[in-house]
Amino acid sequence: MVQISLTLSVSLIFLTVHRVETPRCSPPEMLQKRVTHALETELLAFHQADKDAPAGVGEATTLDLKTMQGKWLCEASEESGKVIDKKVVKGQDQRLSIRGGNFMMTRLYAEKIGAYSGKFEIDATTGHFDFVGKSPTGKLVKWVGIYELDRDSLKLCYRYQVEGKVTRPTTFKSDDGQPNVCVFHTYKRERVMVK
Repeated sequence: MVQISLTLSVSLIFLTVHRVETPRCSPPEMLQKRVTHALETELLAFHQADKDAPAGVGEATTLDLKTMQGKWLCEASEESGKVIDKKVVKGQDQRLSIRGGNFMMTRLYAEKIGAYSGKFEIDATTGHFDFVGKSPTGKLVKWVGIYELDRDSLKLCYRYQVEGKVTRPTTFKSDDGQPNVCVFHTYKRERVMVK
């Protein structure tokens, strides 16, 4: 939609700058014909681009992102190859909120709430995700990871991009094999309780 709007506004500017005289139409009718033609041309190009895309790629990613929308509560966690005790996980009260392409993860740490927030992009064909945002201290943070979505369950396994080229995890298990910390979380969808 954005591409259509941008192109249309450029077409409208072009149409108002370059006036072609047609003896049978009044100026408002000419403008209307040009606008209609520009719209038809842009819509055809837009639909052709959809046809040229691999079948279902965009649809699957859109569907997964739509399904991820909302709030999630962390149930299990691993970091650098070590499973974190369930009581510790519960005490951290780690929550995840996904709205559109915006991602926010909060948790308690030393009796304070810290938040990672930024942009979240997924690819349903590969199960990959990338996050770029800010840490609780305001520093730039990047993660490369994999995800698995099953209705009300979401798994995220990722590596912090701190030093050099980061290797994306390939399994849902953290490790301590490189300087970039690897983390694995399992979330359950939070249900809104209606009173």
